[in-house]
Amino acid sequence: MGHPGFSFHFSTFFSTSPKFLGMEREHGSTIPFFLGENFMNWTSEDLIPLEQLPDRLFRTRSGKMPHVLWGVPFSKKIFPGWKRQREPRSRETIETLFQMARGKVPKNQRWLRRAMLLQTLREGLSDETFPWGPFAALAIVRACPVLNEDLLSLIFETARGKVEESRRFSVVEEPWKALLWRGELALTLAYIFPQAEEGTLWKEQAKQIVHEILSTGLHEDGHLKTSILPISRILLASMLRMGWMFPEIFTPEAQKQRDAWIRNSLYLTRPDGSMVFTSPESACYNPELFVAALQCDASKEDKKLGVTILPNLKTTKKIPNIQLPPESIVSETSQRGILRQFWGGAGIFTRWDTLSTFMEFFLPQTPLLSGKWECSLYCKGVSLLPVGDWKMICWNTSPWAVYLELELPLMWGFKLQRQFCLTRREEIAFWADTVFQPKGKVQEGPLEYAMSIPLYPGLTWTDNADSLELKIAHPDGGKGTLLPLALPEWRTKLTPGEDFTVKDGKLQGRLRTSQPSLYFPIFLDFSQRRVHSSLTWRQLTVAEKLKKVDFSQASGFRIQIGEIQWLLYRSLAHPANRTILGHNLQSESMLGRFMSTGEVHPLVEILGYQEENR
Repeated sequence: MGHPGFSFHFSTFFSTSPKFLGMEREHGSTIPFFLGENFMNWTSEDLIPLEQLPDRLFRTRSGKMPHVLWGVPFSKKIFPGWKRQREPRSRETIETLFQMARGKVPKNQRWLRRAMLLQTLREGLSDETFPWGPFAALAIVRACPVLNEDLLSLIFETARGKVEESRRFSVVEEPWKALLWRGELALTLAYIFPQAEEGTLWKEQAKQIVHEILSTGLHEDGHLKTSILPISRILLASMLRMGWMFPEIFTPEAQKQRDAWIRNSLYLTRPDGSMVFTSPESACYNPELFVAALQCDASKEDKKLGVTILPNLKTTKKIPNIQLPPESIVSETSQRGILRQFWGGAGIFTRWDTLSTFMEFFLPQTPLLSGKWECSLYCKGVSLLPVGDWKMICWNTSPWAVYLELELPLMWGFKLQRQFCLTRREEIAFWADTVFQPKGKVQEGPLEYAMSIPLYPGLTWTDNADSLELKIAHPDGGKGTLLPLALPEWRTKLTPGEDFTVKDGKLQGRLRTSQPSLYFPIFLDFSQRRVHSSLTWRQLTVAEKLKKVDFSQASGFRIQIGEIQWLLYRSLAHPANRTILGHNLQSESMLGRFMSTGEVHPLVEILGYQEENR
């Protein structure tokens, strides 16, 4: 149940209208159609009275987006089999029916001819109409109260047949098809045609499917499963529409799961309202979907969060001054991490549910990097393949920074550790790969390392003819400077097998070392004020017991941008009492800022791991 004191909106337009019965009839058309034994001639008197239809079943406050298209990112990436030639007819059908339901006479009624509507329904399950079929079918059935009576029986029988055909869709394997066809379409028929003898059965069927979707789509810790993410907004929109018609399909437990789904949707939203890991062609933001979601969400924290982070979202009543949920969270169960400066600020999303991790770094204006972080590693020319799965080994939050570290076991006893760090106030971040062997297992080098992360489409990049820093920017705003700290600043000092550049739309880096371990950090300055400041970086000498430590034991770097300097340190062997630039430390990793006194203030400092790892 939603909280009755809050009303969310992003526009004030709202229209009501009388029933529209002026649809053109296509004379002389013959449509092969089988009428079952239980065929019933429906009239407008058999439908739910028009005045009893909730406005939100058909209309939206902005009048911009039909409900059935909420959260639908039509792209080949999400729906690889869709046929583009079917798109105009289906979308135009949905849009025209939507306008009719809002009381407007459509200018072009050719999309609503009798034969075309019935053909659209009958072809809904075919591959040729994928994925438009269920959305067009829902629009047609929802519009029955404003269509001519001679169509009602044919629409009902055709849609009922499609509900029966859709039994083959598994909730686990094809959740969006199962929910839209077997769940929402059946429930809409039960709502629009209350005299239908299958009505009770359809309600129970829809209730069961909603329960299965919520149970199979969420981990035990309440996080959305990765397989659900690309269609999570479609599923959420469908469940919300179903709840409008029959709120009782949500049991108390299902309501809690639905609210968890809504909070996950907020966490996985970029500052522009689109969903993480979506490309420009598939990214979409429907404010109306979130308005509807927050209206039924029982959590005041979620309501405040929605108003805080979503574009153009407002509430008619002031939300109490309550604390927002944590802006950064990690789930070991769903193998996903969300690191944010603060709500509305820059952030890093990552997931490690496959052998490759996925990473996205975004600014309030736009993502800079988004996609699979690919890595190849060779020792003596032999590829060091994974021999296990990724696991989280460190998670730390503080007022100054957010930090996450993962580990992957490799052949010959090697380990790959991957760091993500985002500062809250400094407007810097770094991510890095560390390759090493545990104590007692020393396989000599050389090691050859290569990595790549896709730039977000539409970004431009410029390199320096003399040095290795890269500047990336987006025409709509948002800039950053990338520094490959493990490589020399000047190109003339690069050795064979080393590079840092953008190629084929991907940020690519390569490093070759004769040592049995390596560290490859990428430092990002995303301050818009410092984008034109002078910069430099150096790899530093690390000392232990007054002796220089080899780079295979520990690495340290000094970074200067403008007048600000930072220190980054990483131990590749077991942590020990070491000194770098006069700063004494015993930690595993440390990122700090040089103060005016010359001392280093740690922004994040990670203590050593257990002995068996080093």
